[in-house]
Amino acid sequence: MKAESRSASRHQEGRALSVRYGDWRSRSLIYISPVWSREQLKILMSRLLQRWPVSHVSTRVAHLVGPSMLHELYLRSALITLSPMEAAQAVLGESVNYAEEYAQAQVLLALQASGAHRRYPDYSEVEDGTAFLLYSLVRHAKPSLTIEVGVADGRSTQVILSALDANEGGRLISVDISDEVGGSAAGHPRWSLRVRSPGRSASRQLQDLLEEVGPPDLFFHDAAHSYYDQYADYLAAWQHMQPGSLFMSDDVDQSCAFIDLVTSCRVKPVILTERRKAAGLVLLPHEREA
Repeated sequence: MKAESRSASRHQEGRALSVRYGDWRSRSLIYISPVWSREQLKILMSRLLQRWPVSHVSTRVAHLVGPSMLHELYLRSALITLSPMEAAQAVLGESVNYAEEYAQAQVLLALQASGAHRRYPDYSEVEDGTAFLLYSLVRHAKPSLTIEVGVADGRSTQVILSALDANEGGRLISVDISDEVGGSAAGHPRWSLRVRSPGRSASRQLQDLLEEVGPPDLFFHDAAHSYYDQYADYLAAWQHMQPGSLFMSDDVDQSCAFIDLVTSCRVKPVILTERRKAAGLVLLPHEREA
């Protein structure tokens, strides 16, 4: 009899919990056992996360810590494409074709890279389409100053330098947290490396560099991929760049930082998607948000 009494008591307690939960802005009641099962906890948490302000907070946290979705990039872009040539044409406003020249440059770059020690995994470097797009942009725009944030083994570094050599002008300043980066780019006369100090804000150091050397004609970002790290670097560069400059970032699908930047600045980027990741590109307009 005592066992039956305890069971009845627990059943009544469970019904009381369901009524209290039902009274709290719920259109439907749910029976919650005093000893909650995993499935019941999932249902409860799901309902809680759908209610404001909890839903607003959970959505914002997911936005800040999660990757951007391809459909978000599609909705906010002027073009999303698999073709580097199409991406270059969309940004530059005219057709460019450096395919044969880049193929020849790749042979030389491969020979240079074969003798260099690799310190970083393959996924840390830009993919083939992004490398070709970078080469095409540098060749066509002929930037006098290019700034690159994030080097690793230096594939993007070497591609940019190869295009600058073909232009017979321009220089590249790369920024990284280590001085053991760049591979075979080390010693190139058009290249200099700035190593970030671990004791200071990375974006503050980037701002100091930009104030020292002036606005770049091309900015390329491929460094830390958290929301804060990307957005802080993006904003520092954007605020120092001139209209008509090229702003490009690899790994724009790793966080929502790029989406938030172009949305707040009211510009439509071009997105190049590849096998592992996506790159974003913007030509800074003559009238833009600060």
